[in-house]
Amino acid sequence: MIPRKTLFLYLIVLLSIASVSVAQKPREKTVPTTPTNRQLTSRQIAETISKSLVVVLTQDIDGKPLAQGSGFFYGVPDQLKDQRYAKLLDEAAKITGVDPRGKPPASGTQPTDFVVSNLHVFKRAWTGKVKLVGSDTTYSIKRIVGIDIKHDLCVFEIEGLSAPPLMLADPEKIGMGDDIYVGGNPRGLENTFSRGIISSIRKDEGYLQFDAAISPGSSGGPVVDTSGNVVGVAAASLTSGQNLNFAVAGSYLLNLRLTWNTSVKETGAFSISDAENEGYVGKVKLVRTKVAEKKDDDTDLYSITPTPHASYLYNEEGNKKEVMTYDTDGSFYSLFKSEYDYRGIRSHITVLEQGRLPAERNYTDQQNLEIKLEVRNYGISKNSEYEGKGGFMVKETSTYDRNGNEIELMRRASNGSYSRTIFEYDERGRCIVESDYREGKVFAVTRYRYKIDGQGNWTSQTAIVDIGQGVEPFEYKITLREISYY
Repeated sequence: MIPRKTLFLYLIVLLSIASVSVAQKPREKTVPTTPTNRQLTSRQIAETISKSLVVVLTQDIDGKPLAQGSGFFYGVPDQLKDQRYAKLLDEAAKITGVDPRGKPPASGTQPTDFVVSNLHVFKRAWTGKVKLVGSDTTYSIKRIVGIDIKHDLCVFEIEGLSAPPLMLADPEKIGMGDDIYVGGNPRGLENTFSRGIISSIRKDEGYLQFDAAISPGSSGGPVVDTSGNVVGVAAASLTSGQNLNFAVAGSYLLNLRLTWNTSVKETGAFSISDAENEGYVGKVKLVRTKVAEKKDDDTDLYSITPTPHASYLYNEEGNKKEVMTYDTDGSFYSLFKSEYDYRGIRSHITVLEQGRLPAERNYTDQQNLEIKLEVRNYGISKNSEYEGKGGFMVKETSTYDRNGNEIELMRRASNGSYSRTIFEYDERGRCIVESDYREGKVFAVTRYRYKIDGQGNWTSQTAIVDIGQGVEPFEYKITLREISYY
């Protein structure tokens, strides 16, 4: 029996889409409205949302359209700001008056340059822009000020643009059955408005379930109550049902620390989970790998018992919680255990290694960002240098395609020797051919054969090498993966 929470999380489909160009008439400049707790008509709510709604457009390394989502200018009412301070400031901060969680968004009628959207809208992005609905003028995203991986939120500032904010609703006054309204830009249809109710409050998952219509491109749009105040941020749909839609609860936006200070490019790297970066499909929980390798020509590969190689435990956001490695004989070698904060960002790591004392380390946001940037390999080349065998220095250049697959590896040694490896992939991003050249001539060609599970991840990889010179191609290594899912 699959746990209810697990099934729920597994079936959610994120709602960002490739950019769609839809002609709109320029919109007249609007006047900031005053937040109110009085009941508004549907027309008044639609007008209120449209003043704050934006289209979020992201681009790849070449400046080509990557994704389109929704976003909105938001603020925190004074009464909730007091609540925010009471919950989030420590005693020292109360005395100094300094908010360690950063500059708060606007309140009242003040225009703001704070915009919120879903973090997944920025995946793999290098640049980002926004435009007001009904306008063709785009504005650059100045900087990202807050991210929450765990709850799929991203807050950023706009260069040269501000607008009247939608106020956050009091989370304590939201209940199942409440009427709600949703604004967004589904399928590129800007300034689309729908109505429904809160079908359920999924506290364990951090979602509000609602039945108002949304579609791909609605990601990041506001879900508001009958006073026009924000109760959530539209995020996902359950495609196997009808009108089963979900929003990130506004309480997470209320409590989000706004001290993140990065570019779209950096955030685009940070928004990709470890599991996604490694090419896994679905909500992977645990991966155990074993390897059987041929030692000599007289050894039958299938008679060799695979030995444990490594195991990887991922959290529900797809980032590694534990990494265990094994020695060549299959015995324990090391264990890395990571802890994550309320935003889903790694805060601490513990290392246990064979023959060494345990070690611990705390991680800052900047250190986490640097790690993510190291493995961001979309359409770029990376250079490195190291000392090889014989004491020669080796310069290495890896080239990656726009999907993050390594397609070429060049090595040049200080003694003049060089090698080149070319990689080919199938449509799922699995390496199928590896051609190794030495001094410009083919040295060996390795082909990979796979067995795939029901999720689309490979569970068996067989390497078949062809060295030519009259030698028949032979299998020299099998890698097995045992995968479990949330």
